[in-house]
Amino acid sequence: MSTLNLPASGAPDGHLVPAAPQQTASGSPRPAAWVAEAIRAVGLRPGDIGVFLLLDLLLVAGAAVLVLTQQVQHPDAFVWGRRLVNQQRGLLMAAALALSGVAALWGLLALWRDRPRGAAAALVVALLGGLGFAVVLGIDLDSKSARRLMPGERFRPNERYVAAHFGVKLPRRVPGAPTGTQAIAAAAPSASAKREVSATKGRTLYMNTCATCHGVTGEGVVGSGRDLRGNVFVAGLDDAKLVDFLKVGRQPWDPANTTNVQMPPRGGNPTLSDDDLRDIAAYLRTMQPQGVQPSASAEAATGTTPTEGTAGSGQAAPPASPPELLVHRSYIDAGAVGPAGLSPTLAERARRPRWAMPADAASYFEMFLTSVGLQVVHVALAVVLTVVGLVALARNGRPLVWRGVAVLACGAWIWAAGTWFVLGNGVYGWV
Repeated sequence: MSTLNLPASGAPDGHLVPAAPQQTASGSPRPAAWVAEAIRAVGLRPGDIGVFLLLDLLLVAGAAVLVLTQQVQHPDAFVWGRRLVNQQRGLLMAAALALSGVAALWGLLALWRDRPRGAAAALVVALLGGLGFAVVLGIDLDSKSARRLMPGERFRPNERYVAAHFGVKLPRRVPGAPTGTQAIAAAAPSASAKREVSATKGRTLYMNTCATCHGVTGEGVVGSGRDLRGNVFVAGLDDAKLVDFLKVGRQPWDPANTTNVQMPPRGGNPTLSDDDLRDIAAYLRTMQPQGVQPSASAEAATGTTPTEGTAGSGQAAPPASPPELLVHRSYIDAGAVGPAGLSPTLAERARRPRWAMPADAASYFEMFLTSVGLQVVHVALAVVLTVVGLVALARNGRPLVWRGVAVLACGAWIWAAGTWFVLGNGVYGWV
């Protein structure tokens, strides 16, 4: 095994070379002394490399702490952003640098055994791994740029892309179709447009909403809802007033309520639209005897006046006031004082789609580019050292210099693989 122990006074090429390194009992050089000798062969001191590694370690640690701080301050942005980044590409970049790191270890072992060809082959494999990292990164950044995920003025994420990563497939836009406010205006029916009322659809809505209290065929349920077949009250209202009644319902304390059971607004189904209520009203008409038309004469026949509207007004009247309470003193302990009602932002959050962008979403992608940029510096340094070492080997000159550069290149690849595990984990959240 070669130990590079040439005379300290000089060398055939006129350059001073270091003295022989310290050896173990078996005659092999100590690893630390062997590495130090290789570093001195390129005109550097081991202390210089130590200072560089310390400064770079502080830089990487600072970047990791910055990412962690931003994650604590903007948790929603990091959860949202990590759903959008391509995890497969991040793992491919990690695998490429892991290959480079393993090849670098193989290269160091070959250098230790004085096998320059094996070391050169290992450096070529490490270089290919670094190039693979660069290619995948380039594809990833180009994809983010195309989908407007790059921070800055162009940060306007593509909605279809974002929704797809949250498991929602938005319909494709038809070329030439109106968008934005134009699409909303086009979708909204005009004031003169009339929708055809469907008793068939009304039957389906009735079965899903009203049949629980009024029965499947409208026969009524004792203690719950009245019989709707041939119902004088229903027959006594025109279609508009019947729909108005379905909108507001009737409270138990209303004098006109003969069951003392609440008729909830919209049948207790707030998702029913006014058009749905018109369909239900049309179906209720089919339950009335043939030849009976809605008219005001039914009101006189029953001796009651519907409370849901006044004649000719077409508007719902407010429900009757509840009767006086019989208990004039509360025996329930007062609860803790706090804000009344639900959170004012609850409804807003409920209306927001799952893929809605947080206000601070750009902070995640700023950290992503910072971490990636720092990693690119590490990979670029390793690539430069590898190319210099391979060129020196190809020229067959200064074997000591070649060996020193090769040692530095192998160390750079191992360092780059380790830093990407730290930086990549911060932005991709692997662990």
